[in-house]
Amino acid sequence: MEASNPVLTPGEQFDPDADFRKLSEEAPFRLLVGSLLSIARMTRPDIMHAVSIASQVAEPNIDSWNRLKTVLQYLNGT
Repeated sequence: MEASNPVLTPGEQFDPDADFRKLSEEAPFRLLVGSLLSIARMTRPDIMHAVSIASQVAEPNIDSWNRLKTVLQYLNGT
């Protein structure tokens, strides 16, 4: 992940250019969601909404992976 400008909020916004192709099986999507849920529950309730939405994804796609990366960028910038 590249260093970039800090993300202000990890909100759920509609992206008309979203990539809905299926995510590779090697991507640690569930592991990342579980880690972020633990972080949100213990110390960072500001990310709970975005992470709880991600936890409801039945079949992860590239768009959902990018949304999790946005949460990581937010955490990095705050």
